[in-house]
Amino acid sequence: MELRFISPYLLLILCVWRIHSSPVIKDAAERQAKVEELQKYFNKSVDPCEDFYDYVCGNYATYHPATLDEPGTGMLETLQSRLDEKIKTILESDNKDETDADKKVKRFYRSCLQVADLKDKYPAKLKEIIKEFGEMPALVGEDKWKESDFDWLEVVAKIVHQYGLSILVKFEFSTDFVNNTLNRMYVSEQDFDLPRELYVGEKGDVIAERMPPAYAGRLTEFLGIEEDVALKTATEFLKFERSLAQAMFDQHAGDKLSETYVLHSLDEAQEKFAPQFDVKRFVELAVGTLPNLKIYTDDDYLANMFEAIKTTPPKVLANYIFYRLANGFIMDIPETKEELEETCLTRMKKYFYKNFDNMVYRKYNSRETEQGVQDMWSHIKAAFQKQLQSSHLNWLSEETRQYALEKLKSMRLDIISFKDTNFSEIMDPLDFKAEDYLGNLQKILSAQAIYDRRHLGEMARENDYGETLSTTPSYIYVENAIKVPVAMLQPSYAWSASFPNAFNFGVLGSLLSHELIHGFDGEGRTFDAIGNHRKWWDENSNKLFKKRSECLIHQYKDFVYGGQHLSEMPNQDENIADNSGVRLAYNAYLNWYDNTAEGDKKLENFPGMDFNYRQLFFTSYGYLWCSDFYSKLRTTLMAIDIHVPDKFRVLGPLSNFEEFAKEFNCPVGSKMNPAKKCEIY
Repeated sequence: MELRFISPYLLLILCVWRIHSSPVIKDAAERQAKVEELQKYFNKSVDPCEDFYDYVCGNYATYHPATLDEPGTGMLETLQSRLDEKIKTILESDNKDETDADKKVKRFYRSCLQVADLKDKYPAKLKEIIKEFGEMPALVGEDKWKESDFDWLEVVAKIVHQYGLSILVKFEFSTDFVNNTLNRMYVSEQDFDLPRELYVGEKGDVIAERMPPAYAGRLTEFLGIEEDVALKTATEFLKFERSLAQAMFDQHAGDKLSETYVLHSLDEAQEKFAPQFDVKRFVELAVGTLPNLKIYTDDDYLANMFEAIKTTPPKVLANYIFYRLANGFIMDIPETKEELEETCLTRMKKYFYKNFDNMVYRKYNSRETEQGVQDMWSHIKAAFQKQLQSSHLNWLSEETRQYALEKLKSMRLDIISFKDTNFSEIMDPLDFKAEDYLGNLQKILSAQAIYDRRHLGEMARENDYGETLSTTPSYIYVENAIKVPVAMLQPSYAWSASFPNAFNFGVLGSLLSHELIHGFDGEGRTFDAIGNHRKWWDENSNKLFKKRSECLIHQYKDFVYGGQHLSEMPNQDENIADNSGVRLAYNAYLNWYDNTAEGDKKLENFPGMDFNYRQLFFTSYGYLWCSDFYSKLRTTLMAIDIHVPDKFRVLGPLSNFEEFAKEFNCPVGSKMNPAKKCEIY
């Protein structure tokens, strides 16, 4: 099922913090180190009332410049890098407590590190994989390829059955978003290599010109296709892919799940899509049987796909399908050992992210940490409950407000440790060879496909959201839950018991509050307390919500980044979560401060920083988004990310927040205190 796009900039850390614990002994050295880090990023020549981001982060890029090799830098990227180091340490060391599954994951990693030894064998091995499903015209020669033997539906369905790879369409089993006690089949868009915005419009024109040589190089290197044939083949199938991508899910436009998917019985789907798409035959080939389940289809995407197939020569379609198949096994071989280790780790996350999370959890986590996270979550929930009950949100009808309170009460936070996952079911039958990376990859893909089919009949089956949730927290609509990966349990970057809670709330608290607000944003408010899609807002409250959202649309399009205005986006969910999230975190912090011991209040500062505790909260929030992005890729970032650039994740929310202006004495009419402000919650 399609999830909201989640940028890597949303990475965070969770550490031990007990709201009601006895006062802790503050670590002066750790506090001083953080002070020195924060102070070197400040640009005190900037007026905080004119540009608070540059005031807090103006010198960040001097110390952490983005490059073409590292296009994005920031605190959250640093956290991901440190996490990768921990995983790499686990993979390269022996542990007396490691399980059989751990040992097999490590063996797979060793096989990946030896992939260079397979370079000369790569073409032959990939050709064998392709031959399992038919013939690729560019490989056998167009004059020898038999169009009559090619059936795209059969080839794609059999690839799904064998390896679970998404080609032309994604076929999967997932929770029904209308009734999450049921499972459904889903047929939707394939996983594209690029975001939608790089296929359509002018940017699509540029990409269309630049991409064929790169794809042709892969066809030559990994399949042994002659250069001229490879370039012709790549040019043709990329033209097809671009036409296929025109109906991709558009997050910027605010596409909704309920507007994208249509529910059918198998008989209804069969009748609706015949003769272009024999749904029953596809499902039976992919699954091995016809499950007694209804099916959701992305009708707009399928209609566009049928048209693209109809206007594309079969040989081009076949080349595209078989390239996509081969590409699922291709790994570019880096020149250095360090790059190879990084590449192997990145690729393995796709298949072993659960194993990695569980291995990190077992090695580094503590019960105290988990309890601390849950305590912080309880404090933030209490603050939002107080907001919902206040006259400040009187624009909500009483009925809508009461159900919002019910949904908030039911909302939970889960740390994703996979501690209850039965890794043996998938891993026990596997026999990885330390010298056979491609063979090992075939085995894990096949094992996962078998696992999915074996469990397709389970009711209320646990959703698998992939590796995304291993790197960033996320609100999951159909569960009414915030998922926090154990990757976030790294100390001293964004949270520490040695830091003032003004800092902890400004960073960690803002991120958790951001996710909570997603439960009540444009999409989240269409899901109820148990995670089912239904309308529970009255019409007047709905109109007022949209009116308040329009304020953000007009405000954000006036921001200028890299010499260009930000694009106008109907989907304001991320800006709503940023704006309302920082307000919520601030209120939660003040509630904590007002109810904490006097001794702890005295520690609500960093030595040598001339801020009161309220100002420190806002300064810490600004620090959260200190970053740099490679200049030549900034316009691309603006086009593809539904989050605004980090600078405006500070300027937008704080310029709308009267408490910020009050604490920094910003006069009305200054950039950080405009007369007109936007507010949702």
